[in-house]
Amino acid sequence: MNEFFQFETEEQRCALLERAKRVAISALQQYNLRWVKIEFIGISDTITYQVRTNLDEICLLRIHSDRRCSNEIDLELQFLDALITADIKVPTGLTTPSGLRWFTIDTDHGFKAPLVTVMK
Repeated sequence: MNEFFQFETEEQRCALLERAKRVAISALQQYNLRWVKIEFIGISDTITYQVRTNLDEICLLRIHSDRRCSNEIDLELQFLDALITADIKVPTGLTTPSGLRWFTIDTDHGFKAPLVTVMK
């Protein structure tokens, strides 16, 4: 199984961004967000998109690299929750209607399914 974040060459980078866009659109359906615009922001340890909804809200959708496990993502979300409880303004992880704060999305055959989160 190939890593999702495979972009050593320009050709691989272009293929990765095409895969990532399909994953992002599939992920947004899990959140029932009525998005009107999705814009690529960049690649670091995540592939990040800015998502604008029909209510003019802005969210960040993050596709996490294979180097991050679900436990690390859970800890990050818990840390952000603690900061919010302390009245510090930081992004908060959105929850899907089924109660998930992160999940995997199937992608192209032969590639590992990446973990996805949406922040507001």
